[in-house]
Amino acid sequence: MAFPPMVTVVVPTYNRAQLLGETMESILTQDFDDLELVVVSDGCTDNTEAVVSSFVDSRVRLIKQENSGGPARPRNAGVANATGKYVAFCDDDDLWMPQKLRMQVALMEKRPDAGLCFTRGITIGDGDFFARRSLKRGVDHNHFRVLLYGNYIANSSVLVRKKVLEEVGQFNTEKFLQGAEDYDMWLRIAHRHPLARLNEPLIKYRVHGNNLAAVRAKGTLRGIRIVRNFRRDVSPSERVNTALAWQWCKYLIYRLVHR
Repeated sequence: MAFPPMVTVVVPTYNRAQLLGETMESILTQDFDDLELVVVSDGCTDNTEAVVSSFVDSRVRLIKQENSGGPARPRNAGVANATGKYVAFCDDDDLWMPQKLRMQVALMEKRPDAGLCFTRGITIGDGDFFARRSLKRGVDHNHFRVLLYGNYIANSSVLVRKKVLEEVGQFNTEKFLQGAEDYDMWLRIAHRHPLARLNEPLIKYRVHGNNLAAVRAKGTLRGIRIVRNFRRDVSPSERVNTALAWQWCKYLIYRLVHR
């Protein structure tokens, strides 16, 4: 690894030691090795530290902090300690395909205008229903406009320029937005910069829980708050109002399904 590395990978974690090792392995065995891996323990009380220490690799760093109740603060801590030109995010239960970083870095080096690169992926889970279901493809253009209608960018697929993160500010730590702080971040970036998409399934996204309608209803409420805040602070346009109306419709549908 050169110093500074090209990419800093930030993995926030809380009591997922049984899954964290597989996640770390998928990152450290990338066919692009100019990286550092920053694991942020958000007050873990299991054997997370032992799992991280089991990787005898100079590219790995562990940061420990008190529990903050969500991924926003540990992500911010990881970014604050990042030394790479790019920052990649990976949740502590997701997995990467071996070529992910190589393909993303190559694209971003060719696209100096792009602030962020994201990819497709497949879902994995305990039941057959979730096995190898494809994540949303997203779009090639007009990312900001389409993102107003909902988040289609998986956190674990993102590679972003560190200077762009410094420009737009930290992940939102508001408690109500826990679980949607990444959506807020992608909107802020897309408002200022073009995004780049790789139409390749380069991550495995782990799905938890059985009641998807209930989860999506709560997530849509968070999305509504984010878009309302954006309308208030940045862009009070008719386009934002139309997107808000659509998000309210989605919320009502999920509530009806949940019943």
